[in-house]
Amino acid sequence: MTSDELEALKANMAEYVELALINKEARKHATERMSIFLKPRSDLADITLNLELELADLNSLKDATFAKAMANSTATNAEKQKAEAKGHPNYLDAERQIAQNEAILNYIKAHQAILNDATINYRKLAEEKNGAF
Repeated sequence: MTSDELEALKANMAEYVELALINKEARKHATERMSIFLKPRSDLADITLNLELELADLNSLKDATFAKAMANSTATNAEKQKAEAKGHPNYLDAERQIAQNEAILNYIKAHQAILNDATINYRKLAEEKNGAF
């Protein structure tokens, strides 16, 4: 995920978090609001899938880079070989990207919970207002 995509995601989630807040105006439109959170939940599921697939590729790349660096190492013992392999630029880049993707996934999971809670809360409000669905 690019930094522009991440910023767009954060802005989008901020809008939905605002909509999730229950106030007097929101109570009036509970029926409409209870379904408004379904689309972003679906979008987050798609983003999650893409990030998890990218994580699998990055982990494979990291492992392959480590193995190749170990095989090409001129170090005299295993500890020095491991240190060289873990210091390889491609290994470090893969580790950085993995950490970033995991951080984004944690952010998404937190917002999935917020959107899920918002859907449930508005459904309860709509039921109170209109009776059971």
